[in-house]
Amino acid sequence: MIRVVVESGYKGPIGILDHREHLDARESLLENRDGLEWVRKEIEKPGSGGPKPLAAAVSASVPLATGTGRIYDGNDAYRRPPITVEMQATIRRTDQYNILVASDTKASADHWEIFSMNGSGKLTAHLPGKRPDHVHTESMICDGKPHNISMKYEPARVRLYVDGTQVADQAIANPDIGSSIPGGIAIGQLVEGVFGFAGMIDWVRISKGLREIPTKPVTTVSRDDSTIGLWQFNRADQHRAEQHRAEQHQAE
Repeated sequence: MIRVVVESGYKGPIGILDHREHLDARESLLENRDGLEWVRKEIEKPGSGGPKPLAAAVSASVPLATGTGRIYDGNDAYRRPPITVEMQATIRRTDQYNILVASDTKASADHWEIFSMNGSGKLTAHLPGKRPDHVHTESMICDGKPHNISMKYEPARVRLYVDGTQVADQAIANPDIGSSIPGGIAIGQLVEGVFGFAGMIDWVRISKGLREIPTKPVTTVSRDDSTIGLWQFNRADQHRAEQHRAEQHQAE
């Protein structure tokens, strides 16, 4: 359709509609704008638009609180370092694995995930296609307080940050084991649907390249030219859902 418009010589405005109820109107319009820009570049020169933007397909309509992770469409850009993953999360329990973000399933050599370790609550990253396949830290993040958690993922290096402080710097190798199995990207659980998290996630942003990690707390983020994925959640709805869950537990 856009090709026909371009070839017609039309020079007027083009309207973009927001018609997805599961997304905030601003995010929906930004996605559509980015998609239109990608189409325009591809029409001018195939391959010049870069990775195709993918719309977020929400698999659940419940608030992103305890036990309510979500899975979205994957994107090859999430699998190709260097990338920067950032989020704000509040985790309340140490007696389980708390999955924050995971790309593809564990069966894929391109899989990566950021989580807290069962028992210690320490921030950890898992990249099964790399050696070593875990990046460990001494930072306990399951204290019921909001934390900014970040990962800089390079082809030969992974760095983890908590509240602007670097807490891990691990060299990694690519031993060429396994194969890439494209899948979704999950927030608050694994793509396989197992393991969740106990707490709340306010936002997650994935960027191409290496971002500077702010040393001061960041409560909100927005899209820019480096953004390849952005998810923002309603904290008030999350709090109500978690409160309801706690009341049910007390009643039992």
